[in-house]
Amino acid sequence: MSIYLKDYLDVMIANGYIGIRSPDKNGNIYGRCQRYGRFGKFDVCSPHNFNYQVFEEQMLEILRQVCREYKNKKKLEEIAKQTKSKQVQEFDLKKQIDSFKQNIEKETRKLEVMYEDRLAGIISLEEYMKNANRIKEIVKSYEQGIKEFEQELSEESNTEKKQTRLDDLVEEFLKLKKPSKEIVREFIERIEIHSDKQVDIYFNFKPLQELNDNLEKFICAKKEYERKAV
Repeated sequence: MSIYLKDYLDVMIANGYIGIRSPDKNGNIYGRCQRYGRFGKFDVCSPHNFNYQVFEEQMLEILRQVCREYKNKKKLEEIAKQTKSKQVQEFDLKKQIDSFKQNIEKETRKLEVMYEDRLAGIISLEEYMKNANRIKEIVKSYEQGIKEFEQELSEESNTEKKQTRLDDLVEEFLKLKKPSKEIVREFIERIEIHSDKQVDIYFNFKPLQELNDNLEKFICAKKEYERKAV
């Protein structure tokens, strides 16, 4: 039996949540709430017992379903449209930044000309100070605008990199018969097992989480699956 999901659950064990027992005489492995094991007599939790082999099988099947759905033609078309829209948005942001920089140069030049006029006695000190302060405020507003647009561009770039990483991960995962624990961890943030044995999976990628939320909830360790694992 592969153990990468067990290794994943070891992270949860360190936080005192789920413990994985050694195989029983039939070779079955079960998980149990550690908090219940320590404080069950105080009625603070429930056993959360579940068959680990069944859990692993269902976990991978859910992950495969989500990845297949992500790859289907409709989703790819939507992603292509979104990518095209992002390219247009990125162009507009860069164009706006360039425009603001040009405006800053113009306002700075005005300030230089006014300073020369002040030295030549063409305008008074009071008039110079009044207009200089006004220009400085205008330049400050342009600089703030540039800062905000550059931040937005940076966020767009990070999102695009994460999207590319997700595409690569999905392709790699669907090709593997026995995925490694490392690739599973890249997909999954955490797993929650409820007292009724319902399992909630939380993904590291928003598109996968949205797809997962639309799938039917699955129950871990149902009797028919228990028989398969014996």
